[in-house]
Amino acid sequence: MDEDFLPDTTDPLENIPEIAPNEAETLAYQHLIDRLEEIENLPTTDAQ
Repeated sequence: MDEDFLPDTTDPLENIPEIAPNEAETLAYQHLIDRLEEIENLPTTDAQ
């Protein structure tokens, strides 16, 4: 039997990636997130 004629029984929800990263991924980048927040909160100057 040719695969083209098989019914599509794939659940569309199975192919949706996780929207929220898992905790391990978050922890791996937490130091970068913290540093970016520090940089964002630095006082700005007019120097270029």
